[in-house]
Amino acid sequence: MTRCVSDKLHRLSKNTSFNIYNRKILTKKDGPISNIERLVKSVRRIVKNNAHNTVMLRNDLRNAPYHVFGNHSNSRDSYCKRKNSGEEDYTKNMTPDFFMEILTTVEPMVHKADRLIYNETTNQAEMYMALVAKCTGGEERVNFSGSVSYTVRAHGAALSHPAGPAWHLHTWRGPLGVKKTFLRRRKIHERR
Repeated sequence: MTRCVSDKLHRLSKNTSFNIYNRKILTKKDGPISNIERLVKSVRRIVKNNAHNTVMLRNDLRNAPYHVFGNHSNSRDSYCKRKNSGEEDYTKNMTPDFFMEILTTVEPMVHKADRLIYNETTNQAEMYMALVAKCTGGEERVNFSGSVSYTVRAHGAALSHPAGPAWHLHTWRGPLGVKKTFLRRRKIHERR
């Protein structure tokens, strides 16, 4: 979700139909990071800190753009440390249509707050590839194509997801004879 928000904000910063002043505020760097990155970090922190409270999560997500651009009137003290810092309020300097675009970018996350509350990845393909990377050691440069090594590791990753990290103990010790089948296939493959 945050990647989608970040991409949309970067596209918005390059949209020449909006005033250059507005776009510069969006990409302005405050220290080492830009306001876009601050907004994404703020959203991640809000999701992490509002575990199991959907109402607070929705309110904080709606307030995130205001917080990042200097309007701290609705920010909670638990995550806003800039409330009394005298920071300039850029929400008043931006044109209303540009700031509405920023709010529109964050709005899908507000609607999906009930799914964000668990702070976990919902993309099944991404979760599977992360497990495969764990099983292969994360090395993309290693050549696994010469044998069935990559396939075995990919199957291991698939099996590790639903059963937890100790799947192999049950599989190898179980009554299914998986070990014998695996060794038989390995011998056949070695003969080739």
